[in-house]
Amino acid sequence: MPIEFRCTRCERLLRTPDGSAGQFAVCPECGATAPIPELLPNGAAGPAWQSAPGTASLGSGSAWESGVSRPLPDAPGRPALDLGVVFSRTWNAFVPQWPTAILGPLLALVVWLTGLVGSALLGAAVALGVYLLVDNRPEVFISLAVAAGVAAWLAISAWLHAGVSLMVLKVARGVRAEVADVFAGGPYVVRILVAQVLILVSVLFGLCLCIFPGVIFWLMFSQSTMLIVDRNVGAVESLGLSCRVTRGNKLALLAIVLIAWLASTTVSSMTAALATVLVAPLLRVMYAVIYLILTGRATASATTA
Repeated sequence: MPIEFRCTRCERLLRTPDGSAGQFAVCPECGATAPIPELLPNGAAGPAWQSAPGTASLGSGSAWESGVSRPLPDAPGRPALDLGVVFSRTWNAFVPQWPTAILGPLLALVVWLTGLVGSALLGAAVALGVYLLVDNRPEVFISLAVAAGVAAWLAISAWLHAGVSLMVLKVARGVRAEVADVFAGGPYVVRILVAQVLILVSVLFGLCLCIFPGVIFWLMFSQSTMLIVDRNVGAVESLGLSCRVTRGNKLALLAIVLIAWLASTTVSSMTAALATVLVAPLLRVMYAVIYLILTGRATASATTA
């Protein structure tokens, strides 16, 4: 019998096929990833289960079959990245929601720039406060000012990065996305910051050895942010899962990234505004499509085509 349970974010009642317990489901209402509970002997899916109208079916044959998060694919069934498939699915996912896909990252950019100014002002305020309390110690208030400003800027960057990732994942899946989704990344800030620090250390270590190992490390860990916001995993676990899903696809992933970079550079050389408004949001959706393909999940075009 189907398993019915409520979304952990919006409380909408979801329905998944029998045998899907222990996996994850994407709520079609809010886009959150919810764990599918075990079916209890009395037919309920946990103590909070109750029948209610408006149940969203994630069962086989529905448009939301892709919402059931299967275990990450392993060899020999690991999906292979195909440039043509990635680009076509990206375009098919982008077109229906292009206003949101453009306005969301654009708003995030404005907030990020505002946060950058705010971080600088915070650093100046800390410097002034320490200067008034600790006289004749300029190195103290300068160090604290820089630390406070950088910490605030990193937190704002991680918050917006998580929110934009959540939004483009909705677009890539064909779920209705909203501009406000870019502000929903709060729960993931610390984990994303930790993951990014670990990635930076590994990439710098690889670059010290040789440029190529640094690129390999970056490709290995490239899916960590998507894994954190989509599967709600920890920072270290996201790095391990990213290594797993990119295994065997690093060359194709590098080729796609280089082609996207060349296209973006070409367009930006003609007009920076067009690159910011159109190309950058399209590339963000493309990275979400790549993640869904690597993790064996259906994209918007795959569910409708």
